[in-house]
Amino acid sequence: MSADPQEPTSQDSTLTGWTLQLERLLLGAAILCIGVFLWVLLDFEYGRDQGIYAVVARTILAGGAPYLDAWDFKPPMIYFVYAGARSVFGAEMQSIRIVEALGFASLVFAFAILSRRHVGNARPGIIAALLAVTAHVQLEFWNTGQPESFAGVATAWALVCATRPADPSSSGRALWLAWFGAAALYTFAALCKPPLGGGILVSLGFVLHSQVRSKGRMGGWLPAISAFAAGGFFVLGGTALFFLVHGAWPALEATFLVFAPEYTALGFEPTNIFGLLYRAIAKSTFYYSAYIPLGLALLIALPRLGDGERRGSAHVALVCGFHVLGIALQAKFFAYHVSATLPLLCLLASWGLWKLWIRVRSRIPLAIVAILALLLLNDLHPGKPSRNGMSFWQRAQHRLDLTETANSRLVRGRLHTEVDVNADANGRVAAWLEQHTQETDHVFIWGFEPVIYDLSNRQHASRYIYNVPQRLAWQGRADAKLELLEALQSDPPAVFIVTRRDVFRAVTGNRLDSTAELASFEGLREFVAQSYGLEHSIEDFDIFLRR
Repeated sequence: MSADPQEPTSQDSTLTGWTLQLERLLLGAAILCIGVFLWVLLDFEYGRDQGIYAVVARTILAGGAPYLDAWDFKPPMIYFVYAGARSVFGAEMQSIRIVEALGFASLVFAFAILSRRHVGNARPGIIAALLAVTAHVQLEFWNTGQPESFAGVATAWALVCATRPADPSSSGRALWLAWFGAAALYTFAALCKPPLGGGILVSLGFVLHSQVRSKGRMGGWLPAISAFAAGGFFVLGGTALFFLVHGAWPALEATFLVFAPEYTALGFEPTNIFGLLYRAIAKSTFYYSAYIPLGLALLIALPRLGDGERRGSAHVALVCGFHVLGIALQAKFFAYHVSATLPLLCLLASWGLWKLWIRVRSRIPLAIVAILALLLLNDLHPGKPSRNGMSFWQRAQHRLDLTETANSRLVRGRLHTEVDVNADANGRVAAWLEQHTQETDHVFIWGFEPVIYDLSNRQHASRYIYNVPQRLAWQGRADAKLELLEALQSDPPAVFIVTRRDVFRAVTGNRLDSTAELASFEGLREFVAQSYGLEHSIEDFDIFLRR
C-alpha cells in the first residue's frame, strides 16, 4: 500500500565477505535466541488471571458460556483462545503457552514482511522479533498469556494484511481478502481489549489514502470499505451469535454496561488524563526494554532508508497511539497492559537500530564495539525486577534445567509465586480436593483463586468463580451477594474454602481480605457456620466440609 521502498540490494551492495559473514552469524544467533526465549515461555504456568481464563474456557468446552455460567469481566476473545488451546493441546497449563509461543514465533515472518516493505530489507524484522520476544518473556508468567499477548500478535499480522501492495496482474480479489483479514484481526484484538482494535481506523485511513493516490479519485474506496466492514462483521457477528445461541447476551450486557465501567473508573481521574497519558507512554517506551527508546531515537535522527519508511513508521506509531490511550484510560498500569504495544514499538526500534548497523557494519572493529555496547545496555536496564529473590536470568536458568531437582514441587512453586498467590499452596489444596471429594462434587472458593477448580478438576458451585463482584463497591454488589447466596443454598457445595490475606486493592478497591469480607457478609457467614465445619487448613486456605 505504500510507495515501493528501495530494494534490499541497495543496502547490501557494499558488504565485504567478513561483514556478510558477521551479519549472517548475528542473524542466526538472533533466531537461536528467539528459540531459547520461547522455550522458557513454554515453561510458564498460570498466574491468577490465567487461572480465570482456564476455568471459563473449560466451561465453554462443557457447553456453557462466559458471564452466564462462569463470570469474569474481561472481553470474550481470551476465553475462546484458551478454549481453542485446550481443545487442541489438552487441559495442561502448557497448552496456552504453545499457542502463545507459536504466535510470537510468527512475528519473525510478520516483521520481516513489514520491514522489507517499509525499510527495504527483511533482516531488521528478525531483530524486531528478537526484541519483541525478549521483552515479552521477561514479563514472566503472570504478565504473559494475557489478552494483550494475543492481541499484539494479531495486530502485527493485521498490519501485514493492511499494507499488502496492489498487484496489477491480479483481479483485486487477493487485495480485498487482505483487507478483510486486516479487519478481522483488528476485531479479534478489540474483543481481547477494545482499545487494541483502534488500529482498524488507522489502517483503513491509510488504505483509503493509498487508493486515492493510486487511482486519482475516490472511486476505489468502496472495495476497501466493504472488505473492512465484512472482516469486522465476520468476527463480531460470529461472537455475538455464540452468546445469543447460549442465552448469555443479557449476562454479557450486565457485565460490560454495569460492572466494567465502575471497575475501570477505580483509580481513574479525568482531571489527571495528561498525567495518565504520560505514564502510559513512559511505561510502554522506557520501562521494559532499553532498545526501544534507543531505537526510536535512531529512527528519528538518522536519514530515511527509503520512501516507504516514513509512511510505515507513521502507520505503526498511530496504531500504538490507540494502545497507549487505552492504557491511560484503564489507569491500572499492570505490566501486561503494555504487552500488545511492546512488539510494535520493537518493530519501530529495530528500524532505527538497523540504520545504525548499516553505518558501522563495514568497519568490523566498530561493529563489534557496537554489538558489545548494545549487549551491555540490556544488562544495565532495570526493567527486569527480581521475584522471590531471583533475577529473570536465574529463573530462566531454572526453567531450562531439566533435572528432577529443578522440577521439584518447591522449585516450581517458587517460580510461579507472586504477590499473594502461592502456587505451591494452590497445588496442595487441589491435591486435597482430589483425595477427599468426587469428580461430581461441587466446590466453592470464597477468594480469588479459581485456578484451584482447574487444578483439581472440580466444578464450581456458582457462576461467580471468584468473589470480586461481592467485594468491590459497585451498584450491583448487593444483587451479586444475594445471587451467590441463593445459588449456594439451593445446591450446597461439598467443600467451602475461605482464603486469607488475599488483599489486592487495585482490583477490589479496599484493603480487606476474603476472610474479613466473609465476616461482614451476614447471610453467607451464617450459611457456612450452620452447614460446614472446619476440616483442614493449608497455608492461607481454610477448608470447610459440609456437615
